[in-house]
Amino acid sequence: MKTLIRRVEALKLLLVPKTIDWGRIHDCLREMDAATAPGPPEWTAEQWEENFIERHGTREEFIKGKERRHEIHRRA
Repeated sequence: MKTLIRRVEALKLLLVPKTIDWGRIHDCLREMDAATAPGPPEWTAEQWEENFIERHGTREEFIKGKERRHEIHRRA
């Protein structure tokens, strides 16, 4: 249920383009990934974080990329 609430929060943020908080969206994605991603249960938090960074990049990279794409779509 918590994951569903986080997904709804992320979607609400996406629907309001002037107040997008990409950091919160990144955090929600990380939490959802940790809760639902298949992987060995013996993984440490550091291993989960490394796997997430490989797929989505660091929080700063994620935010910069999203802001860049958002600007491109706004101009189009």
